[in-house]
Amino acid sequence: MRRGASLREYLRQEAMPNVWCPGCGHGNVMSALTEAFDRAQLDLDNTVVVGGIGCASRMPFFLDTNTMHTTHGRALAFATGIKLARPELTVIVIMGDGDALAIGGNHLIHACRRNIDLTALILNNEIYGMTGGQAAPTTPEGFRSTTSLHGSIESQFDAAQLALFLLLPHPQMPDMGLSRAEAAERTVSIRRLGQDKQQVMPLDAALKALADEAVAPDVRRQQSAA
Repeated sequence: MRRGASLREYLRQEAMPNVWCPGCGHGNVMSALTEAFDRAQLDLDNTVVVGGIGCASRMPFFLDTNTMHTTHGRALAFATGIKLARPELTVIVIMGDGDALAIGGNHLIHACRRNIDLTALILNNEIYGMTGGQAAPTTPEGFRSTTSLHGSIESQFDAAQLALFLLLPHPQMPDMGLSRAEAAERTVSIRRLGQDKQQVMPLDAALKALADEAVAPDVRRQQSAA
């Protein structure tokens, strides 16, 4: 099993520095993802990171795992094929909001409907950043962009609500993938290793833990008080 001895060793040093603009949050996401790899103690030789086209989809270039750079909007389709052929692999898909919800929206719908054991990360900056700042499916209504000079007239796409709706059980639809119970059974075990008390957890749990830690302390206190 191959793991990184430090967070830096999860990256391809020969590919650095990255191509993102100063101040872009994609680098922070990649840093958090490598920390999630470390916490989950993933075997890098059995981990695949798939990207499509766009700023966010450049991330697989820099991660020292098995990676695939695919066509625009088709990252989930490629990832589905990888998971069907090699179900034992950990498959992670990195997409921007345009890649996932515009040209790739149909693949997101069917990946959710099938409930395949994939981890899909959508880096949503609410605009087409790489190609000139055009309005995207997630652009807020009224926002001015290069293609909506007087403000976007379309409502904002909510990917999370779409995914939740598609994962709800439907009485007339057979189960196309893992049930919630089966998925939970695969990822419920959390254990500790050695004397260093390093916590080992599933990738989805590691990502959630990182997200929880990113919440401001005063917000956490308010949530605890409530």
